[in-house]
Amino acid sequence: MRKVYKLSLVIYIVLVLVLISTPERVYARWPPFSFYLTPSYDNGRITYRIRFSSRVDWPMTHVTFKIPLPEGTRFLEGSAQPTTSVDFDGAEVTFFTSDLYRPIRTASFVVEVTDPTMTVFTTHAWIVWQGDQPGDYLTKDVSIDITKQPLNWKVPAASNLQLEASATVADDVITYAIYPRRVGGRRMWDLKINVAIPEGTTFLSAEAPAPFVTSFDGREVSFSVLELERYAEVGPLSFKVSTEGVTAPFVVTHAWAVWKNVGGAAEEQARTGDIVVQPHASQWVTSDMIGDVPFSNYDLASVALQEDGPALKIIFYIVGDLGPVGEPLEYSLYIDGDCRTDTGLWRSYRGVEYRVRYRHGKGKADVGFWDKEKRRWSHAEPIEVNSPAGGMVTMWVPYDLLEDGRQFCWVGEARNRTKAFSSNPPTEKVPNGKDLRLTQYEAMATATATETEASAAEPSATTSNVGDVRQDLPRWNDSNLPAPVPPVTPSVTDISGKLAVPLDNDRALYDVHIFSLPDGEEIAKISNARQPNFRFDGQRMLINREGGGVDDVYEYNFADGTEKQVSEAPKDSHPFYDPSGTRVVYGNPELTPRANDYRICVQCSLLPPHQEAEPRCQDIRKLGMLVSAGLRDEIWGYHPVWMVNGMLAYRGCNSWSRRPTSCGIYVVSSTSTRSFSDGFIPRQLTHDTSDIPSDTKGNLIAFTSHREGSWEAYVMGLDGAGVKNLSNSPNSNDGLPTISPDGNWVAFVSDRSGRWAVWVVPVAGGPAQKLFDLPGDDPWGDGDRAWTNERISWGP
Repeated sequence: MRKVYKLSLVIYIVLVLVLISTPERVYARWPPFSFYLTPSYDNGRITYRIRFSSRVDWPMTHVTFKIPLPEGTRFLEGSAQPTTSVDFDGAEVTFFTSDLYRPIRTASFVVEVTDPTMTVFTTHAWIVWQGDQPGDYLTKDVSIDITKQPLNWKVPAASNLQLEASATVADDVITYAIYPRRVGGRRMWDLKINVAIPEGTTFLSAEAPAPFVTSFDGREVSFSVLELERYAEVGPLSFKVSTEGVTAPFVVTHAWAVWKNVGGAAEEQARTGDIVVQPHASQWVTSDMIGDVPFSNYDLASVALQEDGPALKIIFYIVGDLGPVGEPLEYSLYIDGDCRTDTGLWRSYRGVEYRVRYRHGKGKADVGFWDKEKRRWSHAEPIEVNSPAGGMVTMWVPYDLLEDGRQFCWVGEARNRTKAFSSNPPTEKVPNGKDLRLTQYEAMATATATETEASAAEPSATTSNVGDVRQDLPRWNDSNLPAPVPPVTPSVTDISGKLAVPLDNDRALYDVHIFSLPDGEEIAKISNARQPNFRFDGQRMLINREGGGVDDVYEYNFADGTEKQVSEAPKDSHPFYDPSGTRVVYGNPELTPRANDYRICVQCSLLPPHQEAEPRCQDIRKLGMLVSAGLRDEIWGYHPVWMVNGMLAYRGCNSWSRRPTSCGIYVVSSTSTRSFSDGFIPRQLTHDTSDIPSDTKGNLIAFTSHREGSWEAYVMGLDGAGVKNLSNSPNSNDGLPTISPDGNWVAFVSDRSGRWAVWVVPVAGGPAQKLFDLPGDDPWGDGDRAWTNERISWGP
């Protein structure tokens, strides 16, 4: 080691003398290579594996790695590819390559532990090279703690074929692109690539450059070629499908390939990762190979980018479950604004200037900016992130943080920074290859500028998607409290839309009355119905039908006044749409043997369960009720609302405990049913038994509570932070808050003026203003029909 440092000192002095008399050399990428030194421990021996590849287009020559032998070890053996020599002089292991024509991937050396008192072994590499820009570089220290358990995982064997896939979605048409590239040395022939068209879609067309031939058998699109040349850049193999009429929130497919080899294995196969697409959103999606990292909680299946008003929406689809906040997981999108590799920080064949990162350990997301002078990330700006659950992380980056940010190149990464193993888990990257066509993004608007200006609040099928919807709602400041958009107090004259309110009809039943806003003119009435919930576009509404022998959830169509049955169990109550308007959640007190023991039911669609094609969707009593982790018991709760992040908020208690004592508002994944999982443990947001959720939009949950001694209307964040009393009238009854479609207002009912009326207040807080009185002196019923058991709903 002393020899290395003396030699480094001599070279440093020489370089200083040279720099005094010559202009400073500017390196476009530094260092001009990628180098990985990865140790692993087994049975008293440490194996160091080396990977090295050039980042520049000029040839590197006389490439030398000098790696000091770690203290407390002795050298056993070294190996490398034929073009690289290995030598050991008693102190350092040296690898030498005279001409670097291809990456070094098989170099390694093995040492034996000789000092039983040592548990941590450290070394580094000193790298020297010649070429257009000769230089030397000292890497950071690499350590291994042999007391930690080994990471018993091997990188999947390299395939002779690199298979990448992407998809773009626009105007209800998905265009899939497949990029095959032969990267192995063996000749391959009779290559066939198949892709099944997603369920519910309609095949439109397929095309491929010569010599590929395309075909479609009614279910799968096929691309075939007799032989694929090595490293040939094949134009994308593409096909289009229509998503018109598709109601599923996601459509999923993948590509797989089969071919024969000349030499080696007679036949091989390869598969892309799942291509997860939201069928009615304008998106760019790139898939990734599954199983290329050891743990599924950071194994990326695909990455989606989407224009979302003034922000770029980024979605990471992960193979496994992230687990609770606190796990050391990171998901990053690096953005190269000018698509040039000679500017910014080198990152997987890109020169990046921005890093969009979600850190699950802290539950926060930010944008970092590359400081080219200091050569480090600086000025991290907090950004909006959903409440990640299951296998999805969604972030929104305001375009004003990205210079010329609607056209750029990118690369995705995920890391598991656990310290539980003797070696660190490898970094997950998307894409795996060098094909830059996969990571060139150009924003596709979800609505025209005129449409956006005319009605910023009007949702559409392209902007309201399942699970992770961001509507144009107020952004969140650092304390997670709602803030108005724009940053001026909104005016009541700007209020629009319609409000559904259930009112007693003097026959011991309710009728749902529809009022225009802000004037309160009644424009429609639905008899024998209660607990309404508008679909995101205001064209349809879920209602709880009652009376006349009908006691189920129905969907009312405002276009023609028709309705259709949705559920089929008596006493189903408080129905609420999922964000895409294609599924429903509701409560029911009679699906268990115990009387008035409310359970929460989640349907697969808006079809009555007996009409579903899948068996797991047909039996709500056995498979459709929310269950806690391990399928221990159904979750007790009612008044559910379906949040934009795929979670359900509801009023309930910790029923999975042997002695449930803590009640309030809980949240749990909408997949926590026997149909889709083994259940999850709900997370408690509030701790007052009187808290009743009534609505959710964007980043807010609205609820009624008696926590301060009187009924009041509140809002809070999806994580329970930022609770705010908006009605703030201790001498009256106030509640049933519902959020406006544009997210600027909350409407609620109140008797503060001496009779029941509809009032509104800005989401950011302020004085409440009355819009109109409700008809009748006493619009509510008693008992199960009390006003606190009702809902009102604000639609566009």
